[in-house]
Amino acid sequence: TEHPEPPTRLKILDKSSRSVDLSWTPPYDGNSPITRYIIEYKISNLNWYQDGERIIVDGNQNIASILDLRPATIYHLRIVARNEIGESDPSVTVTVITSKEGATDYMNFTTAIPAKVATVISAASDWREDNRCGNNYLAPNGRTSSV
Repeated sequence: TEHPEPPTRLKILDKSSRSVDLSWTPPYDGNSPITRYIIEYKISNLNWYQDGERIIVDGNQNIASILDLRPATIYHLRIVARNEIGESDPSVTVTVITSKEGATDYMNFTTAIPAKVATVISAASDWREDNRCGNNYLAPNGRTSSV
């Protein structure tokens, strides 16, 4: 049993001014089931470790949405796979530019996520390299929790 390989074929399915829908191909799992995927994203000119944000999705998913983005902004996205042994290296980084915001776009940016999109288990911002494998996360109620 070993670390999984990085997810491949990261693809942007759809984008708006404040969200991006993406999919990926699950990697070789290292002979241990993938327990979760960590979607990392940041504004293009910022640092991954100081300014990157993360969304964690279930290991059975290969599609997700990133919400609450800034309009007309360049983002870098990548994905890490995790199994019981540890985390993969990050996938190849993909660049996406969110759309400019129009009046209808602004009113609809909170539209419900389709059922086929991954459920977000937790989200956290300002993760630093030394916390990459930490157990703290931002709980749904907004308080910091640990596992």
